[in-house]
Amino acid sequence: MAKGEEVREDTFAGRIRAMFDDIAPTYDLLNRVNSLGLDQLWRKDLVEHVAVERPELILDLAAGTGDLSLLLAEQCKGATVVASDLSINMLEIGVQKALRKGLSQVKVSVEDAMDLSFEEEHFDVVTCAFGVRNFESIARGYQEMYRVLRPGGMVAILELCVPSNPITKAGYNLHVDQVIPFIGQLLGRNKAAYQYLGESIRKVPQRRQMEGLMRMAGFINTYYKVYIPGVAALYVGYKPKSDAFAGIYGELSKIKSAERVR
Repeated sequence: MAKGEEVREDTFAGRIRAMFDDIAPTYDLLNRVNSLGLDQLWRKDLVEHVAVERPELILDLAAGTGDLSLLLAEQCKGATVVASDLSINMLEIGVQKALRKGLSQVKVSVEDAMDLSFEEEHFDVVTCAFGVRNFESIARGYQEMYRVLRPGGMVAILELCVPSNPITKAGYNLHVDQVIPFIGQLLGRNKAAYQYLGESIRKVPQRRQMEGLMRMAGFINTYYKVYIPGVAALYVGYKPKSDAFAGIYGELSKIKSAERVR
C-alpha cells in the first residue's frame, strides 16, 4: 500500500483528497472552460522541455486525471510515467483515459507529495502541473522531489500566478473571484472548491519566490518563464550531479534565496 492511501480524513491531505474526489467527474471540463483552453498549451510546452532530457522514468505529481501524464507518455518515447495523486477518483479517470489511448507505459500510484513512497534517486524527471499550491508545505514537497530524483535529474513545475499588469490583474480578479466559482457551481455543483482555487493562487509563492524555494531545496540552474497573459508560469531546475557540489551550492543558494522568499 502506498503511503498516500493511508491519509486520514481529518488532516490537510485528507481534506484536499475529499475536495478533488468530489469534483473529479467535471474536473477536465471545468479546466478547459476556466482557462479558455490555455492549460493544454502550457502542458505541451512543459512536455517539450522534458522531452529534450530523454528520460526513461518520470514521476508526475498531483497528476489528477492524467492530462500531463498522457502527454509525457506520448512525447517521451520509451519512458515510463508514474502518475501520482492523493485523489483516487481523479486517478481512476486518468487510468480510463490511458486505456483508451493504449498508453500502457502510464502507471498510477496514490501518493502524498509530503511523504513519497519511492526510494531515493529513482526518477529521471519529476513534474507537477497546477498542484504545488495544494501542498501542505511547498518547501517539503520540493525536498521530496529532490530526494527521489537521480543526480542530474530535472524538475519541471507548472503553476498558476497573479498577473503583474494592473489592467490584466483587474480582469483576472473578476474571473477568479466571480466567474470561476459560478461555473464551478453550475457545472460541478461545488462552488466552494472553485473559491478555494482563487485563494490558493494568491497564496502560492510566485515567480522569483517560487524559484527561490526550488533553490533552497538544492536545485541548480533554475529558471522560470511566465506565459501570456501572465496567469501561469513554468519553473525548471536540476539536481546536481555531484553531492559535494550540491552541499556547497545548497548553502550559497539558501543565503541568496532567503532574501527572495521574504
